[in-house]
Amino acid sequence: SSLRSSSLQRSLKFLGGKMRQRRPPQQSTPLDSYMNRTSSSNRRPSTGRTTSFEDHHNEVRGVYFGGYQEPVHERTQQIKNPGNRSNTVLVKVHSVGVNPVDAKGVIGDKLAPDWTRLRKWMHNTFIRNTCVGFDFVGRVVEAPLPNSNDGTAFNVGTIVYGTMPPLQGSFAEYVRAPLHQIARAPRSSAITMEEIASLPLVGLTAWQALSPHLRPGQSNVLIVGGSGGTGHVAIQVAKALGAKTVVAVCSTRNVEFVKECGATHVIDYSLEEDVIVALQNHVNKDDDGLCFDIILDCVTSGDPNDARYQYPQRIRNAHNPSIVVPDHLYQRLGGPWKDWISAGLAPPDLFSHSW
Repeated sequence: SSLRSSSLQRSLKFLGGKMRQRRPPQQSTPLDSYMNRTSSSNRRPSTGRTTSFEDHHNEVRGVYFGGYQEPVHERTQQIKNPGNRSNTVLVKVHSVGVNPVDAKGVIGDKLAPDWTRLRKWMHNTFIRNTCVGFDFVGRVVEAPLPNSNDGTAFNVGTIVYGTMPPLQGSFAEYVRAPLHQIARAPRSSAITMEEIASLPLVGLTAWQALSPHLRPGQSNVLIVGGSGGTGHVAIQVAKALGAKTVVAVCSTRNVEFVKECGATHVIDYSLEEDVIVALQNHVNKDDDGLCFDIILDCVTSGDPNDARYQYPQRIRNAHNPSIVVPDHLYQRLGGPWKDWISAGLAPPDLFSHSW
């Protein structure tokens, strides 16, 4: 999920000051060896001289997509000298965030299973040999001269975080990031660089889903899937934006964590025979109008395994009492393949630069 130019940068600044991240479990992944090499050499920010492409022989090590349904692989790739550097900064990457969308480039499950030939053609045409990833945090090593007109200057040595445009990737030693897709990283001992790297994509998704619609002090927000990557950030975004109540649905093992994130009430689907009945009982407890005007569904998608829960239909059609107000907003994260293509192609300025 991406926002346009200045909106994205403002949103990153907001998120950097408000969010509490869930600490990831210490599990080994195929990317561990790569991540250790790219992060261990940059534990502390430096304000050294500007680093140019010539200093690194125009080669960058990174993780790239292979052929159709083949695993990703690490390699060193020759990169082109960019023509226009005035709207980008060169960043030495400290840590990157891994998101489910990164796997879509391998699995290709956004197209129907029987569209094998089209899936293979699209992968080999658009995805193969492109760098993996979106989220990153790192230190600016090359920056354009400050522009007093737009206020988007980032000096060499500044620690920044953000998202890379589609198909340009973040799983690399260095990335050339558009100025409007980065912000200064939060400086706090309460959050690690690895946690900062995990924030941009889920944070911007939650912000985009809630910010334009939430009414401070009035909105009652329901988060289905409150302990997931987007869900636990959405709870915090909703609270920071001034939601009246934030109710989250999760399993038993995540109840306390979701409460720590700021949920005013938690529905434990592991203990409830019917989540909808539990939501109705919650609404019944208060005469002050607790029906939800915003629902963010982080579970439902086009995948049959997710669709079987039928949350959109069941939540909207519940009666006696109703769970939602008549003019409610229901948003879900998973969309059909056409939505993914349109999101990847817009806004146009995402592709305004190249290596």
